[in-house]
Amino acid sequence: MRRWTRCAPGRSRARAPLRWSSARAAAAAGAPGGTVVRDEIYQVEEDIPGPAASDVPRGAALLDFDGPQGPARIAAARRAFHDRIGPALGQTPGLVRVLVLWQPETCAHVVLNIAVSLPALAALGKAVNATQLLPGEDPALLPGPDRVAINQITAHRQGVLR
Repeated sequence: MRRWTRCAPGRSRARAPLRWSSARAAAAAGAPGGTVVRDEIYQVEEDIPGPAASDVPRGAALLDFDGPQGPARIAAARRAFHDRIGPALGQTPGLVRVLVLWQPETCAHVVLNIAVSLPALAALGKAVNATQLLPGEDPALLPGPDRVAINQITAHRQGVLR
């Protein structure tokens, strides 16, 4: 999957991951204009539909975990998501979808949480923060995201997120 990070006109570096192979393809599809600020290819590690998968998405949280991340940190993050964070998110009302993206060249992760509203996004954060570390989890290996961008979704195309 190619991920285009764009600056929306009139916004302060608002970013949105899109599923087009190039800026030209995005423009041809009617995507909002902007400036490409980063062009990287990510592998989709996890693609989890939520309880509200058929609802209209209205909020998105983009969490950047910059690389490089060492093997121990990567393993800890994958275990935390698979065994603790993913299940908590999957049971939270209002979740449309979670995408976990991996960039193998820079050893970075991006997590995209898509929800029915901004309050639902806040509930997702509370659900994750309410989880207890599992036996053997080392909090030093789980420092949290380097950046979090919360965005309101004002328009979407039916079927793109499904």
